[in-house]
Amino acid sequence: MRTRLGYKSFPYLHRLSGNERQLLFCFHHAGGSASAFFRNIGKAADIAVIPTELPAHGSRMEEEPLCDWDRLISHLCGEISELSEQLRKPFSLIGCSLGSLIAFECALRLEKMGTPAERAIICSHSSPDVVSPGYKTSMGRERLIDEVKLLSGTDSALFENKDVLDFYLDVIYGDYLLHDSYVYSGAMLKSTDLYVFCGRSDPYFNRDNMKNWQKMTSAHSSYTEFDGGHFFLYEGDNFRKVLDKSRR
Repeated sequence: MRTRLGYKSFPYLHRLSGNERQLLFCFHHAGGSASAFFRNIGKAADIAVIPTELPAHGSRMEEEPLCDWDRLISHLCGEISELSEQLRKPFSLIGCSLGSLIAFECALRLEKMGTPAERAIICSHSSPDVVSPGYKTSMGRERLIDEVKLLSGTDSALFENKDVLDFYLDVIYGDYLLHDSYVYSGAMLKSTDLYVFCGRSDPYFNRDNMKNWQKMTSAHSSYTEFDGGHFFLYEGDNFRKVLDKSRR
């Protein structure tokens, strides 16, 4: 796919064929990186899976993190809007956990900009008007280790190497600081469809604290459960199945 240089949020555009009919911008979980979505690039022939790399993650590890929601969303939406306009293709957004809040806030901002997403796909996070359960940075770093183990999204070998663990905890702690600073504005989507998914074994999220997502849009919305835990989206063929259930 040929585009101008400089889309810092999307450093892996070169992996796409350019023949896809629509774009899908993907936002990873706290402590993750664009690599969470690598294996799904090319899995859907008509969809360009575009993993987002946030500052201080993955290939942008040397950058300072963006811990201000307004600056982060402005930065992302500026690049999303420009890229979709350049390629002249419709686009959607998908997020996992923290990435779901980012996807939702981007969808709100993009509607205001006059370049709305067709759909926002929400995975493994409560609706923004509900206090999210789980770890808070005020609980300290030791509790963060317990949280990471509980959610089972990390290779167990990580906990055997203190230096690597400390490095990873710095990244994920920064993401939880961002998460803790989130304040819902009360705004709702007008034209963007909302598809909401949850793993049946998720220790925190379920129909009770995710049902209000349907109130967050005036357009179409749906809720679906999958077998699996908090990171069900990354398991097996679930990513493709989620995309299949996000069409109408």
